Amino acid sequence: MAMRGLLAGLGLFGMVSAAAVTVQADRDGCWAAPDWCLQVEDSHWDGDRFAVRYRNVCEHRLYVKHCNQLKGGRWACEGGAIAPSLVSTRDSHDATGSFHYRFVGSLEASRDWVCADKESGWSRAP
Repeated sequence: MAMRGLLAGLGLFGMVSAAAVTVQADRDGCWAAPDWCLQVEDSHWDGDRFAVRYRNVCEHRLYVKHCNQLKGGRWACEGGAIAPSLVSTRDSHDATGSFHYRFVGSLEASRDWVCADKESGWSRAP
């Protein structure tokens, strides 16, 4: 997942058509989402606010940790779910324009934290 975040941060965006994904969820509803499930649709500046728009192109729910780097070097991160075909935007004031993200498939909202915890290094800053 680190490469996906690096490529997005460099602005190398690509669009992939949605396709069916066979989900083999574990007992917690966690599943291994392919790299192409989350697309970066846009990143832009609006005054001193930097925003990145993400779209879930898979048929199942994703739990996403998205982070924007602030001018002091600190990362401003938040997590949230994105339903199939929907968009989420992460914005920050006083940002550098660098961003990072990672995601995991999570079929049940109440288990997002469980699925995230199964991912190595999830809680570390990028």
